[in-house]
Amino acid sequence: MNRTKTPAENPYYLNISKRLKFIKRILTFVFVVYLLSIIVIYRDEITPENFRYLIKYLDTNSPEYTGQTRTITYDSAAEFQGGVFKGDLAIVRSRYVDLYNMLGNKILSYNISYSKPVLLTSKKYMLVYAQGEYSYTINNAFTQLHTETFQFPIYLAALSDEGLYALVSKSIDYSAVIYVYDKNFNNRSKIYKDNKNVYCIKINSAGTEMLIISNYNDNGDWKTEIVTISPFSEKEKSIKILNSTFVAVADYNSEGGYTVISDKQMLFFSKDSELIKTFEFKNRGIPLKFYLGAEYSAVAINEQLLGNNNTIYIFDKYGELVYNAVHVGSLKDILINDTDAFLLFNDSIIQINIQQKTDIRIDLPASGALKVFQKDTERIIICYPQYAVTYITNELFLVYIEEDNNR
Repeated sequence: MNRTKTPAENPYYLNISKRLKFIKRILTFVFVVYLLSIIVIYRDEITPENFRYLIKYLDTNSPEYTGQTRTITYDSAAEFQGGVFKGDLAIVRSRYVDLYNMLGNKILSYNISYSKPVLLTSKKYMLVYAQGEYSYTINNAFTQLHTETFQFPIYLAALSDEGLYALVSKSIDYSAVIYVYDKNFNNRSKIYKDNKNVYCIKINSAGTEMLIISNYNDNGDWKTEIVTISPFSEKEKSIKILNSTFVAVADYNSEGGYTVISDKQMLFFSKDSELIKTFEFKNRGIPLKFYLGAEYSAVAINEQLLGNNNTIYIFDKYGELVYNAVHVGSLKDILINDTDAFLLFNDSIIQINIQQKTDIRIDLPASGALKVFQKDTERIIICYPQYAVTYITNELFLVYIEEDNNR
């Protein structure tokens, strides 16, 4: 009878095995400690919304990985409001707030009841309200987060990329009250204006400064007050008074300065609220369309009063004129990024290379265009009453360049 002899354990390999088991336990412990540390340190960033975006970019059929244009359809509405929120298209109507991804899927939807809703978007939140109505609502890309109803109507709102926001209403004693909230929806301060109507309010991207523009009558002379203030303070940082003028539009640029458009001129201010440049409208007329951005600002003026001749003026953030030309057509919207400007017409679009001062105009496949948005550095979204189309910018205008070269 044969017996299998069990081989004797080799002390050398046994020692190595014990060491490997010990190292494995140490590494497991270190990994657990590291994981818990990451969760504690970045707990504010671990949200269902971020997980949704992680899954989004793992989708190999996503338009992020293809060169195809995408069509997003939605219900038509007279009070159409649109915007881009974290790369998705937001559509707001009197009864609904909808968010569509670039595949055309509705990824968020909830009911509202506003006659003429206004949409604000930032890197953190979307805010929806209606001028003259009493409530507002805030959502992220995952769900509706907060809503509040005021005693008096809401007239204006502002939203920063960090989530800080402000709303303009009034009270029994004051013609305007500005309610300032932190990113957790807590009302942190109130700013009161007596006998002054607030026509514009903006918060810089970092949420460290707020711009308040009020118009008022001073013994028959119409004046504008431009105030900069820390959001959670009632003490002004700067005050500018403009005589015999009316201002309703302003915004910050990338360096903390700001641009103001009045009925008479464009004013360019430094981050210290010093006036550095002025562009007078004089006999040119009042801007029909405008754009105020981080790097550039633009106005379109019909200087001939009749017809569809649009004189386009584009300025850098220091107020220097960098582009000026006349383009014919029914101008619907202006969009400017770091390098290019886009003029959207009813049935065509113009791309302007600001540095080279050159422009290309192409016909769109359909008429009725309303708005143009920047999806990301490579894509724009053109909105129509019932649908929107995403284009890769270089491919959209490359068709024209190739046809021009073949002539």
